[in-house]
Amino acid sequence: MQFILSLSLPEDLSHVALVRHLSRDVLGAFKVSPQDVDDIESLVGELATNAVCHAHGTAFDVEITLSDHVATVKVSDSGIGFARDHVAEPGTVRAHEGNGERIGGWGIPMVEMLADRVEYQPNHPHGTIVRVEKHLQTV
Repeated sequence: MQFILSLSLPEDLSHVALVRHLSRDVLGAFKVSPQDVDDIESLVGELATNAVCHAHGTAFDVEITLSDHVATVKVSDSGIGFARDHVAEPGTVRAHEGNGERIGGWGIPMVEMLADRVEYQPNHPHGTIVRVEKHLQTV
């Protein structure tokens, strides 16, 4: 059996909470273990947040696929794109809206820690596709 949840949304921070809650509800309905639900919700939330806050596009897509004890999350945006090797190190100071500064850079390392596999691809003609896989525990 395969289940696919696919959403296309305008880049708005309120939609991050929506996709997090939907992912939690769907995973719970399919009896995914609580730890995997937490991990996947975190993955979905971080990738959606990156699309909304850093891509500078107009929309983003989220696709969650459950099949054969694997959850796949794919988030794509229509923004400026990025290369993994150009992402600043965790804990670095960076500019923040309102001319302030903040310490950041923890999101991508967290994604790479929680997921079993991570792929970064350009989304032609503009943007990025991030695809992660998480092997699911049996319950």
